[in-house]
Parts: sequence; C-alpha cells; structure tokens
Amino acid sequence: NSLPPRTSIGAILEEPLRVHGIRNAKEIRERVLAVMAEVELPAKFYDELPLGLSAGQRQRVNVARAMVLEPKVLIMDETLSSLDQTEQFRLLALFEKLQAQHGLTYVFISHDLAMVRRVCNRVAVMYLGEVVEIAHNERLFFDPGHPYTKALLSAVPTLEERRYKPEDCLLEGEPPSPIDLPPGCSFASRCPHAFDRCRAES
Repeated sequence: NSLPPRTSIGAILEEPLRVHGIRNAKEIRERVLAVMAEVELPAKFYDELPLGLSAGQRQRVNVARAMVLEPKVLIMDETLSSLDQTEQFRLLALFEKLQAQHGLTYVFISHDLAMVRRVCNRVAVMYLGEVVEIAHNERLFFDPGHPYTKALLSAVPTLEERRYKPEDCLLEGEPPSPIDLPPGCSFASRCPHAFDRCRAES
C-alpha cells in the first residue's frame, strides 16, 4: 500500500497540487472533490484515513492522486494485481471512461497476460530489462515473433488455435544474472533457436 496510513484522503490528494505551487485552499478543495467524483470516490472519504477503505477504493485514491494534476500519460505498475476480479473489471471500466473523457494514454506494466490482452493496443515484451518484442495486440497474441513471447503465451491455457506448437516453446536452463549479463542476446542461453551470432551480438 503506497498511501500514508495516518494521512487523510483529502490531504493525500491535495499534496501534488501544493507541490506544484497551487496555494488557494478553495481551489485545491474544489479540484480534489472534482477528481474524487471522477474516480467514483464519495466526498465523505475526504477526511477518512486509507485504512478504512477497501483495496479497490485505495487504488482509486492512487488514480485520483495522479489525475489531480491533469496528466496526459499514466504509468500503472501492477495496478490491478492485488484486486479481486470484480474490482478489476470495475477499475478497467473506470480507466476506459477516464481515457474517453481526457484523452489519456496508459502504460500498463503487468504480468497478467489476460488483462494486457483486454486493455492494451500495443504490447512490449521484456526479458531481463530489455524489450524483446513490440507489436500490436492482435498480432502479438496470435502470431508472436520472439521465442520468449511464444514461451510466455504457450504457458497460458487457451481454446484458440495458435500458429506455433506450445511444445516447441519450452525453455530450458536458468536465466542469467540481470546484474551480470553475458555478451550478446540475454535470452540466448535459453533460446531453442539461438546460434553463434546471438551469443555475440544483441
């Protein structure tokens, strides 16, 4: 939980505005109440502490804390991972609404491939801190190009027909240390298609 437990919701949401030089108390309160309404938090929570809120409500506070500054881009790191499925769907619906209202761009960081497939237009797949593939949603999930992407997707049960055989995507060995990567492609030691050049050039 990234919210300070002894600070009221109102004070948490006011802080970004004060940091950015807004000093008018009336203006601050009006802006905070407006953004609380946007993320569907009741105004009565203004003086509440985070401990009294559900996990989903606390995530809405985090979203409101970002939205109070009227951003164009929101970066969300595992925003839904701690929530039950019902609350995940509610938050995703909220994100869609906010995007339509404000023209937002979202960057989702997630290991939940089902969520990624549902909400993302373009997907970047990372291995040991490096992007190994970027593709539009439909192409990546239906016809991935990189062996690591294929291995990731093959581990997820599906009724859809794939253009590759999951049994051909099994990974062997251990990943190298992320703080002491070998030369060449960091995936080469586990890639079933690696050849000498892969181990020399990235």
